[in-house]
This record gives sequence, structure tokens and C-alpha cells, in this order.
Amino acid sequence: MMKNILNISAVVIIVALIGVTGYFLSVNLRDKKQNRSYYQEYRKIKIEKLNQERSQGKIDSSSFNDEMNKLDKGEEVIEDPVPGKEHKKDLCRTCHRGGTDSSMTDQKNPFKTHPGDYLKVHPPEKFGCTVCHNGDGTKLNRDFAHGRQISEGEGEKDSSVKSPSGSEVSADSPVLVGEYVQSSCTKCHDADSIALMVPNLIKGKQLVKSLGCSDCHSIEGAGGIEGPDLSYEGDKLSQDYNYSHISGSRTAINWHKEHLEDPAKVSPGTSMPKIALDDNKIKNITVYLLSLRSEKLDRKELAQNNAPYFNKEHRLEPPIPQEGPAYGKMVYEKLDCSKCHYLDGSGDSKGVDLSLEGELDRSDEWLKRVIRSHKEVFYGDDLPEDYKLDEKDETALIQYLQSLK
Repeated sequence: MMKNILNISAVVIIVALIGVTGYFLSVNLRDKKQNRSYYQEYRKIKIEKLNQERSQGKIDSSSFNDEMNKLDKGEEVIEDPVPGKEHKKDLCRTCHRGGTDSSMTDQKNPFKTHPGDYLKVHPPEKFGCTVCHNGDGTKLNRDFAHGRQISEGEGEKDSSVKSPSGSEVSADSPVLVGEYVQSSCTKCHDADSIALMVPNLIKGKQLVKSLGCSDCHSIEGAGGIEGPDLSYEGDKLSQDYNYSHISGSRTAINWHKEHLEDPAKVSPGTSMPKIALDDNKIKNITVYLLSLRSEKLDRKELAQNNAPYFNKEHRLEPPIPQEGPAYGKMVYEKLDCSKCHYLDGSGDSKGVDLSLEGELDRSDEWLKRVIRSHKEVFYGDDLPEDYKLDEKDETALIQYLQSLK
């Protein structure tokens, strides 16, 4: 009897092992097939572009042949390092082959050239992809690597989706896209030191301050204790959130968006008030909250391992604003307005506090009058001379003042 039971158990175990082995083999074959399909499509597009460039005289036959030889060798898996996780490798570029190819700007993902100049100072062969974009770079399957795209520009992949086999895929840190990638910059950088590179993050930080969130929430040891401590909000994994009252996708980004829209709906019983915030403000606050983390990558170690990308001459210079509120801020600083006006924690109190000037809904005409003839609007012997600005500077300064909320 016992012998029969042991025999049956052995058969069950063998069948289970065969099933598990078969499943992983089928997944591996499926992933390789998907990768091969991507590569073949990329190769086809690239050859068409090379033929076009050769016919236009942009490249000679020698360069054409060199590029063709690279394509013939290029189907293998591409492995990039993961900073701080030496035992892991990012395989992202195995599918996203066009990311470092400047000729693929007109293509769609996964063949599209990476936007901006970020890869000049963050080359993937040195820094990988997931250090900025999150996701699981060790996987070749699209679902397991980053999940399903919610919608273009949403910012994050769904952290709970179904794989082709029907099983649930759960990503600890789903892939970030668009402005939400700015929340990853604080893994290496102090946000204020790269403010022009992370405008949404900085705006979110300013909003959290101006809305008085610190009355209830503590951030880095400062603030109230009535609400949760937000100091390390960015450390949370997708499964750390309670999605019981979330109507949209089950992701950290969407949790914060719905929570900011209606705190009581997402967290019944909370004392957090409902504040009228537009979509941009909600996005900016979410980016900032997700940037708050305890874990920081060792910049010294990164610099040692990835020189010369930490040398001054290789740093990515932030774009110099040419219009809009950002340019208006430069005009404000050039005029040295802080000699009289207080703004966001600095300046003098001789003049009006401008920290929330945008909340007053001043018209363009009123602000123009103040700038051009403030001695007619305000009386006092210590007022500076009226400013004579060109139209570009004046318009930008007005837009900046109206943005202070």
C-alpha cells in the first residue's frame, strides 16, 4: 500500500516538474519569438533608411556595408548594467534597438530614438534603462518587463496585467514614461540642483509647500503628524497601496492622482480636505511625491565606474528658457525684484509678498500698468524707477507672476 502511494507521489511530482519545465520553455520560446519579430522589423526599417541615405549620397558604400554587417550580427540579446545592482542586467535595448539610433526619430516604439539629449550623459551601456524608467529590465517579455500601456502620455504602465498565458503580472515598480520619469532623478541628483531639468517635480514641490501640506504631513523631519509621513513615499512598491476604492488602473501614479482628486473616496475616514486641483497640478504633485525616497545611488561609485560621464564637460546643460514663465523668472531675477518683494522663502518685505500672486487673477493690463508705471499705482519715496522692458521680457514677467500659486 505504502509502496503504491510512494509510486503515485513520484509520478505526480514528475508530471508537475515536466509541466513547470514545459511552461518555462514555452515562455522562453515565446519571448525569443517576440524578440526575433522586433529585430526583423527593426532590420527592415533600418535597411530601407540605409538604402535611402546611400542613394542621396549621405553615406558611401563602405559605411553602408559596415552598417549592414552590424545588422547581420545584431539579433543577440543586448545586456546593459544596472547601477547599484551589479548582479542584474537590463535587456531593454534588445527590443528598443532604435533608442540610441538617431535615424529612427520618425518611428514608433520600440524602434523610436530616445527623446532629448539624456543619453549623451546617461548612455545605456553605462547606466542601463531601469535606473530612470523603472520596470524589470531582466525580462524579455513585454508584459513582464513593463506591463500594458494605460494610454499615451499616462506616465506609467499598469502594474497588474495579464500575460499571454493568462497569469497575472505584477510589477514592483512599473515602467515610467513622460514627465513621470523626473521622479527617478532623485536617485542620483538633488532636485534643486537640476531644477530646469525637472520642472514638473519642482512645481510639485512648490505646490506642496504653498498648499500647506506640511500642516499635517512630515517630509524629511519637518511638518505635522496628523497625516502619513511622506518622506519616503517614492520607496513604496505598487503592492504597498490599497486599491479598494480606486476606479482606474492599479498603479502608484493613478492611486495618487485619484487620491488628490478626492481623498475621502480613496481613503474613507481621512481628514484630508478635497482641494480643487487641475490635472497639471495633480501630475506635478504626484511626480514630486514619487521622488521622495530613502535609497540613493552612490554617486562616488558611479563616477568611478562611469567616467568621464561625471566630468564637467560631459554634463548635460539645462535648456535656457526663451519664453514663458521660466524666462519670466529670469527677468524677475535680472531686475533684482527680491530687493523689495518676498517670494517662496526669500526676499524683502518692503513690497508686496508675491508668493501667491497668481491666485489673485490679475489681468495682463493691470500687471503691465504696475510694471510700466508703478509709481502711479503705489505711493512711496523708496519706490524704484519705472521699468522699461521690451515686449518679450514684459510678457514673460507677467506670465511668471501669474504662475505663482
